[in-house]
Order: sequence, then C-alpha cells, then structure tokens
Amino acid sequence: MGKSTREMIKDIPNLTKIAAAFFIIGKIHFIPAAGFALVDMRMAWIFTSIYVFCIVMAIVLSLIDIVRPNKLDREEKKTPSVKDVERWAREYNII
Repeated sequence: MGKSTREMIKDIPNLTKIAAAFFIIGKIHFIPAAGFALVDMRMAWIFTSIYVFCIVMAIVLSLIDIVRPNKLDREEKKTPSVKDVERWAREYNII
C-alpha cells in the first residue's frame, strides 16, 4: 500500500517544512494587505512588508534545500572499496 500522511511528512526535509510555513504565513498576510490598501496605506505597507518577507524567505529556504547536497547524494558519490568491487564481480560471475 501507500505511505500514511504522517510518514510522508516525516520524509520532507526540515528546511522545506519551514519554507512551506513561511509561504502559508505570507499568503495569509496578503489578504489584509490588499484590504488595507483601500483604507489605510500605513497598515497596508506593514502587511505588504510581512507578506514580501515571508514569500522571499520561503523562496530562499527552498533554494537552499535544493542546492545543498543531501546525505543520499554524498553516499552515492562515495568511491567503492576494493572489497565491494570484488563482491560485485563475484555476484555477476566476472571473476
């Protein structure tokens, strides 16, 4: 079967979770910013600043998570030992 929702969320990197939270908080602040733009420009500026900050943080954290090499990438790029190569050769009947 498939994974449960809790297991899927557990597999998401922490930076991605934080970026998602910033994105959601930013989107929540957009609605008051648009509303206050018609009534009070000072409050609109504050809400717009919060909105822009949260969205920029979400983008930056997402890019950091994409660019940063993760543990799986480092393990894949590891040079195999002589014992590993000999074992693979025996598995495939090369030696």
